[in-house]
Amino acid sequence: MVAGPFAAARRDGRPRGEHDAGEGHGMAMSRRARGRLVAALVWVGGWALALAFVRISLDWSDAQPYEGETTELRYVVLATIAGSVMIGSAVTAVVVWWRAGRASRGRGREGG
Repeated sequence: MVAGPFAAARRDGRPRGEHDAGEGHGMAMSRRARGRLVAALVWVGGWALALAFVRISLDWSDAQPYEGETTELRYVVLATIAGSVMIGSAVTAVVVWWRAGRASRGRGREGG
């Protein structure tokens, strides 16, 4: 942008209309908030995936003939898989949440 003699400069010395990507649009999200949003989505998504898995796998299992101990063992295995997905998503969400908070605090001290 060409600045004429009457164009006022901003406080940082750049001419008006010149900006960095993501600056001044009101929609920019901080790194911490973005990380925490990702963590929440990972947690909710993992639980939704586990619940969908339970629903689909139980429908499939109920379509199989009942074989006593084999069927009961199948239920235990399906529940264990779903529980593992739920725990895994919760742990992943906690790690992402923690790193998001830590990264934003670290940037402030280093001045970067």
